[in-house]
Amino acid sequence: MGKRVNGTWGQLGLVDICNNKFGGILPTSIGNLSTTLVGFDVSFNQIHGGIPNGIGNLVNLNILFMNYNQFTRNILADIGRLRKIGRLGLDNNKLSGHIPSSVGNLTELTTLELQGSDLKGSIPPSLGQCRKLLLLKLSQNKLSGSITQKVWGLSSLSVVLNLSQNHLTGSLPMEVGNLKGLRSLDLSDNMLSGELPRNLGKCGSLEVLRLQGNSFQGTIVLPFETLRGIQVLDLSRNNLSGKIPQFLEGLRLLNLNISFNDFVGMLPVGGAFKNTSSTSVVGNSKLCSGVAEFHLPKCNFPSKESKKRRMTLALKLIICIVPALVLIILVLSFLYLRPLRKKLRKEHAPSNLEKILQVSYAALVKATDGFSLTNLIGEGSFGSVYKGVLDDGGAQLVAIKVFNLLRQGASKGFIAESEALRNIRH
Repeated sequence: MGKRVNGTWGQLGLVDICNNKFGGILPTSIGNLSTTLVGFDVSFNQIHGGIPNGIGNLVNLNILFMNYNQFTRNILADIGRLRKIGRLGLDNNKLSGHIPSSVGNLTELTTLELQGSDLKGSIPPSLGQCRKLLLLKLSQNKLSGSITQKVWGLSSLSVVLNLSQNHLTGSLPMEVGNLKGLRSLDLSDNMLSGELPRNLGKCGSLEVLRLQGNSFQGTIVLPFETLRGIQVLDLSRNNLSGKIPQFLEGLRLLNLNISFNDFVGMLPVGGAFKNTSSTSVVGNSKLCSGVAEFHLPKCNFPSKESKKRRMTLALKLIICIVPALVLIILVLSFLYLRPLRKKLRKEHAPSNLEKILQVSYAALVKATDGFSLTNLIGEGSFGSVYKGVLDDGGAQLVAIKVFNLLRQGASKGFIAESEALRNIRH
């Protein structure tokens, strides 16, 4: 049975009872501790119950470690009064409720560890005020919603950002590129989606990148060649597709996992792909490789004879198809141009009117027997009409009208009558 933590507290500067078997609960009298107390560490014990009221009275604390116990209930908003605290560890307990927004008051924080409990709700945007944070661990909780943009604005993060094993949604924004000094980023086992942003390549100090167990999609377009220091890369259990970039061969990866995606094509052979014990590619049915240890289908490369047969077949097809296409084009051109030529001939053929206009006056005199009265058909206001027979390769019976141009209006009458005759079929 563990020892109980109780009794009175003296004038202390540091309380360190970690790594024992203390049980029981922390008394509320902890809030009466000397204001000279700068460190309080009760981690790795068996203490249970809630974090006591009055913890916020220890305003000079620099370090507060209560991790690896059995604390329950909520994280009190009163914790926001510890404005001088630099390292806060409450991880691996049984805490519930939300992360209080008052945590944003802890502007001196360099380390915040709240992983391994039962915290829910969203990540408070007030965390963006903790601009000295080097390490942030909120993993293994029930946090939900999208990752606040304020987190991506914490350019001070240079050690670890771990938000894994939660229920976080949304995409990975371009602002992730602000974390240029970060060495380890773990967003695994959430419900994140969308494509991997190119700006992730700006995190040039990354040594560990874990994005497995999400719904990321698209091809790997990240400029991983800029991540020269990366040693662990896990993109498994996503919906990534396309070919595996060759530049992954140039990275000095100690561990590479791209299993259970939808990659296609031939598996690279250099770099990490030489070490089958530290590289996992299973679950990509469209990949092929010549390395048996990867348990992938063999790549079928066409032989020289096969290539030659394909070229011969292509040549035969060309020889058959090209003349046929030329013949079809000629036939279609003929069918299209034939009626067009007929139409042009018809348009340029001389009309009956043109033929009549070419008849000479002498021929008209001869046709009417000198305009004799026996050939007179009728008389009108502006002239007379005579019957005539044109002898131009055959006897053609015609009517010849002679206008009396001395009468007023005869010219206009001639024009009007010619227009009328032109528009009738006779």
